[in-house]
Amino acid sequence: RGVWFKSSINLDSEGKLTEIKQFEKGVLKNIYGEIIDLDKSDSDAEAIEIDEKGNFIISFERNHRVLKYNNLNDVPTVLIPPNDFGNLPFNGGIESFVPISENDLFLITEDKINRNGNIDAFIYKDNKLIGLELNKKGIFKPTDLSMLPNGDLLLLERSFTPIKGPAARISLIKKNTIIPGEKLNPLELAIIKPPLIVDNFEGIAVIDVPIGGHLIFIISDDNFKSVQRTLLMQFYWNGDY
Repeated sequence: RGVWFKSSINLDSEGKLTEIKQFEKGVLKNIYGEIIDLDKSDSDAEAIEIDEKGNFIISFERNHRVLKYNNLNDVPTVLIPPNDFGNLPFNGGIESFVPISENDLFLITEDKINRNGNIDAFIYKDNKLIGLELNKKGIFKPTDLSMLPNGDLLLLERSFTPIKGPAARISLIKKNTIIPGEKLNPLELAIIKPPLIVDNFEGIAVIDVPIGGHLIFIISDDNFKSVQRTLLMQFYWNGDY
């Protein structure tokens, strides 16, 4: 619904998350400087990233577009307009993206299946979208990306069935495989499913730790439903695969 939260986090000496505090809160604006209508298709923000200059880049579904905010309180500029995306599913557009250089983005749709049965993805370069595809494995759908310091990517996906319930998958995409026209084959690192704690995970972020390896954070979206929860979970990954 276009509402954003911002806070600092505290980690202990071992890197474990101990506290989230000092919340800020606001509502995104549209390109006309108006508060985004919370009940309309313009407000369906999905992925947020920070570029090399500290700008906030946000993708939206329904009215598919990517906007750039110098500050979350500011009026945005259009980075990728709706017309550039063509015919994406109404609620299955750009769920995942990450800046791969100062002016380039790598984007994955949530639910745009191509003639090969795979998921459409794009590289945004020189103001153009260039196609490639993600190998679709099982019923999982992409929900977010995060970049490692070496340029490789972590991909978060989710699935749900009435019988098995929710599940999440974290995979590795090697940076040298992100090639226009090619098919990406992510390397599965972990699946989170019952009896483990799991919900509708839609966000992933990663930071390095001094002892080596990475801290991975994933967050779920409760969709304003009583049967779902907003959870923030933290994992340590030593980088092996």
